[in-house]
Amino acid sequence: MEISRFIPKAETLISSFADLYVSLFWHASSFLKPGARMGIVTSNAWLDVGYGYALQKFILDHFKLVAILESRCEPWFEQAAVNTVVTIVERCENQDERDEHLARFAQIKRPLEELIPWDIHLQALERWVGLDKLTQRVLAHPSFLSIPYETKAKGAPVNHENTDFRIRAIQQRNLRSELERKGKTVKWGPYLRAPQVYFDLTTVASDQLALLGDVAPPSRGSLTGNNEFYHFDTEKIADWGIEPEFFLPLLKSPGETDRILIEEEELKLKVFVCRMTKEQLREQGKTNVLRYIEWGERQVFASGAQAGLTWPHGAEVKNRKPGWYAIPEYRSRPARMFFASAYGERHMHKYSPKLLIADKRLYFLSPVKGIEHETVAAIMNSSLTAFFTELAG
Repeated sequence: MEISRFIPKAETLISSFADLYVSLFWHASSFLKPGARMGIVTSNAWLDVGYGYALQKFILDHFKLVAILESRCEPWFEQAAVNTVVTIVERCENQDERDEHLARFAQIKRPLEELIPWDIHLQALERWVGLDKLTQRVLAHPSFLSIPYETKAKGAPVNHENTDFRIRAIQQRNLRSELERKGKTVKWGPYLRAPQVYFDLTTVASDQLALLGDVAPPSRGSLTGNNEFYHFDTEKIADWGIEPEFFLPLLKSPGETDRILIEEEELKLKVFVCRMTKEQLREQGKTNVLRYIEWGERQVFASGAQAGLTWPHGAEVKNRKPGWYAIPEYRSRPARMFFASAYGERHMHKYSPKLLIADKRLYFLSPVKGIEHETVAAIMNSSLTAFFTELAG
């Protein structure tokens, strides 16, 4: 077969972080003629992660997205530890045809051995006929044959569910326009796994929803580079006799408290924050702070950090102002609302009535003008936020 040259070179488009299977789409599609189809079994990661953008754009620019199928009751390969999907695409050169096409996202609810029970060796013909009928059930269900124009215009998927499948169909035009508008990966995973209420909320109440970054932009917590120098417990503070004005409470870990409300008395550590020069410390009689800083300059810490020169990972500190010991403000900014960088089984975002610093395992939120911290804390700890986090976080 003559290999088509219509495909752009993959290496200029695919992120270096992408899994190897992403390149397979570019290579295999070069053998397709217009109207021909291919199906590939891969990890489901590309539906939602950052490197999936190039593949999503590639599919929407050159193919009809016939169907993406996922089985939640069995893996496609028993020996594989990753969740997999089957992606079926059809080469199409006409953008209008691609835009009008209904892309299907199908979750298979029963084991394949029940849906196509014929032995692949002894009943090969029956199995292929059964597989074809199974495919047609996904692609040609009556629910998808006469969708009102108003429904298409809203961009909401059309849902059909029975004992064998849950299928969502959405006009490919809507997938393309959202991808172009965002300019990055659009999470397609929810089309497979989200309950219908998710789409009801995002469609009907879309004008009442906001991005977290527009309401309370998140920033990463403190990254000192040398916790041995900057982190103090009560005993260490007493040993050095440093004044309380040089410390802020430190929320080291999400598990340090088991409630939403953070009580300062529960926190075991404080972080050393000094914005004064050595001359100012001498003039104001802050001798204990000055003694600690000068002690630090003579140390090579267990982490490999050398005070006054560099911290681990090559972070230079010798040119900091007013001195090497001063953590940059963007790395030691106090806040009152925090959320963890990783999630367990419990949905809980921390709130503090007083300003404190969070370690790098947490992010802090800075509500925009006119929005109260308490309001953000209440919304972040609502069941609705937990729901959206589970689906799209």
